[in-house]
Amino acid sequence: MTPQPLTFDSGESLVRSLRLAELTVDTQQPVSSVAQLFDGDPEAPGVAIINDGQLVGMISRSRFMERMSHKFWPEIYLRRPAGDLLQAIPSSTLVVSHETPIADVAEVALQRVGNDVYEPIVVDCDGKFRLLDVRTLMFAQTKLLQLANAEARQQKAAADAANESKSQFLANMSHEIRTPLTSIIGFGEELLDPTITAEEHATAVEMVVRNGRHLLELINDILDLSKIEAGKLSVERVPIALLSIVNDVAAAMKLRATQKGLDLKISFATAVPKTLVTDPTRLKQVLINLVGNAIKFTESGSVEIRLSLARSSTGGLEPRLRCDVIDTGIGITPEQIAKLFKPFTQADESTTRKYGGTGLGLVISRRLADLLDGNLTVESSPGVGSTFSFTVATGPLDDVEFIAACQVANIACDDLEKVTTSDIRLDGIKVLLVDDAKDNRLLVTVLLKKCGAEVEVAEDGRVGVDATMNAWQANRPFDVVLMDMQMPVLDGIGATIELRSRQYPGPIVALTANALASDIERCLDAGCDSYSPKPIRRMELFTLIKKLTEQYRQKHGIAVSDLAVITAVREESSSKASPVPTRPGLANRKAALDRMGGSHDLLQEVLALVTDLCPKWVREMQDSLPGRDGATVQRLAHTLKNSAETVGAKTVAETAYELESQARSEQFDKASVTLTTLASQVDQLVGELTDWKTT
Repeated sequence: MTPQPLTFDSGESLVRSLRLAELTVDTQQPVSSVAQLFDGDPEAPGVAIINDGQLVGMISRSRFMERMSHKFWPEIYLRRPAGDLLQAIPSSTLVVSHETPIADVAEVALQRVGNDVYEPIVVDCDGKFRLLDVRTLMFAQTKLLQLANAEARQQKAAADAANESKSQFLANMSHEIRTPLTSIIGFGEELLDPTITAEEHATAVEMVVRNGRHLLELINDILDLSKIEAGKLSVERVPIALLSIVNDVAAAMKLRATQKGLDLKISFATAVPKTLVTDPTRLKQVLINLVGNAIKFTESGSVEIRLSLARSSTGGLEPRLRCDVIDTGIGITPEQIAKLFKPFTQADESTTRKYGGTGLGLVISRRLADLLDGNLTVESSPGVGSTFSFTVATGPLDDVEFIAACQVANIACDDLEKVTTSDIRLDGIKVLLVDDAKDNRLLVTVLLKKCGAEVEVAEDGRVGVDATMNAWQANRPFDVVLMDMQMPVLDGIGATIELRSRQYPGPIVALTANALASDIERCLDAGCDSYSPKPIRRMELFTLIKKLTEQYRQKHGIAVSDLAVITAVREESSSKASPVPTRPGLANRKAALDRMGGSHDLLQEVLALVTDLCPKWVREMQDSLPGRDGATVQRLAHTLKNSAETVGAKTVAETAYELESQARSEQFDKASVTLTTLASQVDQLVGELTDWKTT
């Protein structure tokens, strides 16, 4: 029989890949047939002796030839049965499966004693027996070791390169962190000097704040990048109102553009969807970074956000929203573009000295674009300007309304609200709002009613469960239940679990200020259909309510026509809220008014509640903390945080969140210090809001 060729390569490390001899004889065949097999295959290492298909032994070529060289052996044995050879020639038979790794076979084979170490190995190929020459085995094992060594060298080189990159990264990071820290410490020490003038004092404070913010931005970027590199940064997929996101970005960037005398414009190259399914936080993060960079590197002219929809010509990919950020800035050379997406690297080192920045923003933005099933590319001409193009998957666009390009061909960012974004109407929809915060109940109730919804409220989870079940059993169910997650008596998680255990089928939406993936997962695991972050994003929440109601009614055979969801173009002039001047302080009046949908009357009602309840909550926490009542402090801090966000008091909200976290982890000593800070901030906030009520 002809032996199989050697087929071993780096991708196959089992015995079956090696050259195996197919020489077998039956125990009753004459010994001369063994000699004939060896003559016919000079490379065969031995012969397998078979009886009724079963292996009974093996005779190696070397030992057979050695015995045949003895005087009288050929005459005595050539005509005898092959089975007699097993008694005449001592043999040690090692049998392995053809699925055994080469390295394992080599290890066992080399453990044999004396000359047996050179004996062939019998390979069982699913009942058919083949012979493996030990030299072939050792050659294969040597090749495996060479490949393993080569791979180890490659891995070492990659590890060395990674270590070098990490060392460079850490060196750059250390430099970037030390730079603002040096300024903070230096100007902080200057503030301790009692002889400095008021002007010097103001300058020092400004520098401390500016460098502190830069340091915070740097740390946030580093944390984002580390999460992305570790594969631990996840993105959500929720329905969002596109123009709401673009408006937020434009509003955030407008002041910086105005300070440099730049026009900030928004244009629509094609019709774009009013809503898409993506991560609103990460989409906004990328856009803010790109627009911020465009403003930073543009001294005159304009920055434009151009939106379009890119559809696949083959139909194989879902559509992509394309956001081009176009500037008339300094531009970038091809050599500089090659450095753009490397951590802590800017196109030109001189730009770091002139413009500042860590060089992390574009790295993070490109990774986020990948996570959003899109891409980030750049085209640029030195001295002319740059165009950064960011794409993101839109999700399904069936039944999604579009904004025609002709409606919004080219607009200034201040005019974005004039675009016919069509307020969503929720006529005929019954909503139960379960929330323990009075101000939040008031705000959401008014906004929902303005859209035509019927709203009932419940102040805790227990009342919410009872109201939901009573309405359902009376055949007057709510279309959607909006469930706050942190409440006294029975929290939102517990209330949702109870409703589902009692077979309640209606949509439940979690209202949560905790946007961590683990918190969202807890809400969904409890039985919520979806969630909406706090502070409330009106368009996103209303879109979600409309979608869930339609889905539920279709599933349960309720005519969709019964759901009077209509749209109406915003009326301008008389209904348009007058501009509100902003003042420095803890709260942001413009942000607060935006959250009220431009209603001054609603703002006054919310202000009355916030100024009344926030000091009360602080006093209750001050009473609870000495007794280490972490649950009460956690709940009240969470509620206060939401109220602060409602009036745009970001600093107060951040302090309340810190206190909430400390109470949750029972860090009561730290919580005591934080509560003192929060009490002072709330006093100041109440003073500001009181002034608002009188102006």
